[in-house]
Amino acid sequence: MTGNRDGDAGAGEEEGREPVPVVPRDDLSQAGKNGGQGGGGPRAAARGQGRAIRQLLEVYEQHGCTVIAVKRVEPEQVGAYGVIEANHSSGGLHDVADVIEKPRAGRAPSNLAVVGRYVLTPEIFPRLQRTAPGAREEIQLSDALRTMAREDRVLAVEIVGERYDAGTRIGLMQATIDMALSRPDLGPVLRAWLERKVDHLRTIRDREDSRG
Repeated sequence: MTGNRDGDAGAGEEEGREPVPVVPRDDLSQAGKNGGQGGGGPRAAARGQGRAIRQLLEVYEQHGCTVIAVKRVEPEQVGAYGVIEANHSSGGLHDVADVIEKPRAGRAPSNLAVVGRYVLTPEIFPRLQRTAPGAREEIQLSDALRTMAREDRVLAVEIVGERYDAGTRIGLMQATIDMALSRPDLGPVLRAWLERKVDHLRTIRDREDSRG
């Protein structure tokens, strides 16, 4: 959750009073997962990105404030994300009180992790300009969101669908495999290979268990 001060400020001047949808390049979604939509591959990825942003835009249109996407993660994973603290929650909509970047184990206010989808109102840009550089001397978007949550209003929406952090090696591998499996030209061959691989690993595990 980092941003460039000059780039963000310039975007604010260019966009005027319109909200700005933001999707990091290393964050992928697939619409065919958990959402009832068929298809796969690059088209499904594009639909997934658009669907998540549409969820946020619908909330923005109702409430007129900055909206961020969150996803529930396992407790041991919260230290890898920014995590929200909510004042009030209703279903999958949360009124954000604070955003804690990569909290220590046992200190996270929730397991609702910020997952790289934002609809930012223009009010975010002055706050980015006032935000001091954090880790690696970069302006942290999470710091500006913390300020905005305290001074104004930020809502968080639990997004629907499968999400991949392609900025990590395992996330990139998971996205590649899932999207390849959903393609008619690649899926059958890859699925057959994976089934053989799983059978082989089970044989190895059973052999090791019998020795123990």
